[in-house]
Amino acid sequence: MKRMAVTLVLLLVAPAAAASIRGTVVGGGEAVANAKISAYTIESEKETIARVVANRSRVVLATTMSAADGAFTLPIDGAGCVAVHVEAATFAPSFAEAVVGDGDVLISLAPKRSGQITLRSPAGPLAGARVAVFARDGVVETAADDRGELTLDELGEATMLCSLATASSTWTPALR
Repeated sequence: MKRMAVTLVLLLVAPAAAASIRGTVVGGGEAVANAKISAYTIESEKETIARVVANRSRVVLATTMSAADGAFTLPIDGAGCVAVHVEAATFAPSFAEAVVGDGDVLISLAPKRSGQITLRSPAGPLAGARVAVFARDGVVETAADDRGELTLDELGEATMLCSLATASSTWTPALR
């Protein structure tokens, strides 16, 4: 009886094990090695806009790389849903929502098609502008270089938010 009570107490004070999301990254029917998989807290569009305008970066909960067979394990403390973002060299970025503890997440990547964009105002290029692109499947964040130029992967129709310390504007281009 005494041994059972000690075991019960140890079980009650033991820290909870970290959960994870496990899955596989594929592209063109093949496993994708060395894809970068990151998890973020899910944000509403309003929360994302407020964060970008305040010049705050998105906080990464966890990051990992896929193995040669495309397999990955993304360790995450806590429970619930997270936004998963996947990047690989020759593929367009992918977005998904996953439940912490899921073990069969399949992320399928499409071929990468990029476009060059130059951000300008009447005063000239928007050098260093922070950019958030709201696509159907997720949000991509990047920044313009010192000439106001940036490269975006094809995301279909999207809304773009540009933020500078001195100016902020939004417009809806069709990225092709």
